Amino acid sequence: TSQTYQVKAINRLHLIDIMCCLRDTDLFISGGGGLLQDSTGKGWSILYYLGLILIAKIIKVPVMIYAQGIGPVNKQINKKLIKWILNKVDLITVRDNPSKELLENLGVAKPSIYVNSDPVFLLKKKNINNVINSHPFIRGLINSDSRPLIGISVREYKGNGLDSKRIFAQAADYLIENYKAKIIFFPFKFDEDVHISKEIVSLMKNKAEVLKIKLEPEELLSVLSRLSLVVGVRLHSIIFSSMANIPFIAFNYDPKVKH
Repeated sequence: TSQTYQVKAINRLHLIDIMCCLRDTDLFISGGGGLLQDSTGKGWSILYYLGLILIAKIIKVPVMIYAQGIGPVNKQINKKLIKWILNKVDLITVRDNPSKELLENLGVAKPSIYVNSDPVFLLKKKNINNVINSHPFIRGLINSDSRPLIGISVREYKGNGLDSKRIFAQAADYLIENYKAKIIFFPFKFDEDVHISKEIVSLMKNKAEVLKIKLEPEELLSVLSRLSLVVGVRLHSIIFSSMANIPFIAFNYDPKVKH
């Protein structure tokens, strides 16, 4: 983060460093993305992000919740903590109406809640030639020889076992055999998504590509704009597709995809 965007970065687990930094700030921004939810992972992340907000308020730093997708929130303790802590913040913006409705239903009433867009819509794609010059591997990746280029974005999630991976493999084989498509798996959370993508490719009968280099978001948006279709589990693969005017098929594994 420091090298890419020329900003100061702090280890998220170093509490003392975080508190020292907060003392010198004029505003603490929490977001964007799906930070306040307990449906994925082990459910601890919501306590971490709420804890940061609470620390900022204890230190008397103004807090803004920025463009977050709220929920699902299943545990009663987390619902109570959201109500207690978010009623102390100074401004809340969320990325969809269901998030606003959820906060209101949980009893968040003091700060105004505004609905705006996901921050990713502010991205500007890089010139594809510049991306190719920086990453020559991309040239061969998007060279389809007039075949349809179909991108697939997958991720691990609850219930995503071997059977679902086989289904993705069969679907990719079907697209290759019936439409002569070239299949490319695009990782959005790099290490995790590359791993599951390779698993799916290993189950396929036909050859498929996996993007094995980590691109900046602006570069990834540029590459995706060259595709014919995107099949996406990751929310931001769907958002990127819409930004690039590329047809997409979304998998509703989480309410945020539907919203």
